[in-house]
Amino acid sequence: MGLFSRNKPKIKVQTTKKDSFSGWIKCSGCTELVHANELTQHLNCCPKCGYHYRLSLSQRIELMADEGTFKEYFTHIKPLDSLGFVDTESYTDRLANAQKKTGRDDAVATGLCAMGGVNVAIWQLNNGTTNIIETATFREGNWLSFSTPLSSPGSASSPQVGIDSSGNAIAVWQLNNGTNFIIESARFDGNNWSAPVGLTTEGTASAPQVSVNASGEAVVVWQRHNGTNNIIETANYSNGKWSSHSLPLSSIGSASSPQIRVSSSGQAVAVWEFFNGTSHIIESAIYTGDHWTLPTMLTQGFAKDPQVGIDASGLAIATWQFYNGATFVIESAVYHDGNWSPATDLTSPGSASPSQLGVGPSGHAVAIWQLYNGSSNIIEAAIYQPPLPIIAHVTPNFGSATGGDSITITGTNLFFLNSVKFGETNASFTVNSSTSITAIVPPQPVGTTDIRIISQRGTTPLTENNQYTYHNPSPTLTSIMPNFGPSTAGNSITITGTNFIDVVAVRFGQLGALNFTVNSPTSITALVPAESVGAIDVKITTLTGTSPASINSQYIYQTPPPTLTHIHPNFGPSAGGNSVTISGTNFINVNAIKFGSMNASSFIVNSPTSITAIAPSESAGIVDITIATLTGTSENHHYTYQQPIPTISHLHKNFGPITGGNSVTITGTNFTHITSVHFGLKKAISFKVDSPTSITAIAPPGAAGKVDVRIETSIGTSTAKVQYTYKQVIPLAPSNFKGRVTKTNFFVKTDFIDVLTWDPSSDPSVVEYKIYQGNVLLETVTAKGPFTAAIHNRSEVGSDTYTLVALNAASISSLPLTTTVTKEAIPEKKRKKR
Repeated sequence: MGLFSRNKPKIKVQTTKKDSFSGWIKCSGCTELVHANELTQHLNCCPKCGYHYRLSLSQRIELMADEGTFKEYFTHIKPLDSLGFVDTESYTDRLANAQKKTGRDDAVATGLCAMGGVNVAIWQLNNGTTNIIETATFREGNWLSFSTPLSSPGSASSPQVGIDSSGNAIAVWQLNNGTNFIIESARFDGNNWSAPVGLTTEGTASAPQVSVNASGEAVVVWQRHNGTNNIIETANYSNGKWSSHSLPLSSIGSASSPQIRVSSSGQAVAVWEFFNGTSHIIESAIYTGDHWTLPTMLTQGFAKDPQVGIDASGLAIATWQFYNGATFVIESAVYHDGNWSPATDLTSPGSASPSQLGVGPSGHAVAIWQLYNGSSNIIEAAIYQPPLPIIAHVTPNFGSATGGDSITITGTNLFFLNSVKFGETNASFTVNSSTSITAIVPPQPVGTTDIRIISQRGTTPLTENNQYTYHNPSPTLTSIMPNFGPSTAGNSITITGTNFIDVVAVRFGQLGALNFTVNSPTSITALVPAESVGAIDVKITTLTGTSPASINSQYIYQTPPPTLTHIHPNFGPSAGGNSVTISGTNFINVNAIKFGSMNASSFIVNSPTSITAIAPSESAGIVDITIATLTGTSENHHYTYQQPIPTISHLHKNFGPITGGNSVTITGTNFTHITSVHFGLKKAISFKVDSPTSITAIAPPGAAGKVDVRIETSIGTSTAKVQYTYKQVIPLAPSNFKGRVTKTNFFVKTDFIDVLTWDPSSDPSVVEYKIYQGNVLLETVTAKGPFTAAIHNRSEVGSDTYTLVALNAASISSLPLTTTVTKEAIPEKKRKKR
């Protein structure tokens, strides 16, 4: 229900009355149960309906001031009854009663404190008409202003303030403007406070929190009742203006206890308590600098009192109190690399109170809480060590001992760097991102050294990924013998030069040598890889560099004659027109392909090792295929011209059962080089070529209906359409189906049993038998038997008719058999005796 409505001009407040045993309070506004700790987190406002409870003077000071910084002044001044005012009782008596009740001499406390580490004064003042927000600023040893009103007309409360490194401040508070409870803000620019700005316009808003970074960017969060639920909303201040107002963050449900922290880079993290209809959980959203993420659930179950912090890199840490079913513990989660970690229990055995959390600018964090360990209350703490910088790759990880090379170091957590060291020598570096550094290698003696990155979080652990190797000077190449050879691979050459030490590659253009041997620091023997015809540069690469190109480093590839290694297929019809794939080498500048004395109808050079040719027509027999290029002609390779593709003229027994397995004789022509026989889409179970005009095939199983029969050979497929018909075959019925009556005497009743027997079907396709009485299935018997069934029937007279069918694997039934079993009547005298 709403806290404020037009027919209730006054805000009703109430002091809290709680069960001292459980700490739970029944809200006077919505009658829901609220824990005392939860109420404290919401500045004595019900998180479910916004109902206000009174805040004492000490509670207000505790909420606004940094812990332990408030110092009260003017405690010697006491109120006097200078007017002698009297109504129902004297003013002197009223003062005495109030002083006895509160333990204070005056209703006003005046003092100094720090807020967010800065000496400021901000307070709520009742000016005789309403509550307003006032402030004062302390700088250079003096208070620059006193009692500066900030809030709009109305009743203001719950002030919060943040300040940047230049002394600019942003204050926020709750304001009852007579219609709604809204959130207002004002900014101090170092000299003056701005007019108040409304961050909300409707609903019941409360519990504002503000966080300001050193650059003056600010993020505000608050709780607002939108008429249905409590939601968490936010506004961002950047570049001199509020960029968004009343932006909702939380999921659909009831949210409360918002906390906010903004990093020096402008990223922010918000956490809050959220009731999803079943339990209280903790949710979070991250502001990336241009948008808020969707809310993320950090824990399940009963959780409350969240705290949060964020470092300059965007690493965020949250803690909260969590009830695990037995006791209260402190849980924590870490936001890193775009994801929240699973919740971690930080506490020892016992019952923990809500925690306090501090997060440093480089990600180090401390959580502290009170714990009852079964005998006494103690204070516990947990320390979070943020991830150390890690080196994953150094590219390149070698170079000249003279230094000066630029390298890229990739890894993770490359934040807050102090230095990059090669051994004990500092290197100049540039941080490209949190995962990349560019460094200039300092000079070092030849050998391997460790690279260490030292940051505010710590030093990278030493692994093999951290190593950098210093080497001798780069190689030079002075001659190649011989400096020419075929474009095929395998030619051996000798390379002469200098500094052939720690050689890692010998390259011919872009290709590596097939193999190489370093004979000495001035000589290498290498096997040349295959390459296109032409001149290329040979380069020697060592750990310290690559030899430069020159006229002495050139090697010339020459084209060898073609070779033919394989023809597929190596036969075809005498009519020609079929495609033939020719494999080999050196298929470069091909100008002719011949089948015997005939040129191929056409051809395509697919690659230097593959040609597709269309065979010309030729008489049946064997011919030689040759390939001619500008540099020569291949040796002969045989190709066989065969008779035409097969034809089917007739099927002997052109039908059969759907189960297949029957023999079919196929007659036709050209039954040579048969590769398969097809019944529709299925291959024959087996086939035998009886002659060039006859094949015997075993039909495969198939669905009922007609299919085409095809014969495939290595040169083609039969084209005539000859069909085979699959038929459903009814299995053979069993025989000699009969029945008889037996009976079993019990103490009070005789049980009649119809015993049925039959002879099994001679059909091997039968898999089971079924016995019915009318449409009712009584028994199922497998084809293995026994071929008998006992049907219990307690009727004493009359007859029963049974039906028996056999079924095959396709559930096709045989013709039914029936038998009738008749029971003889039992004489009346015997029936009475029983």
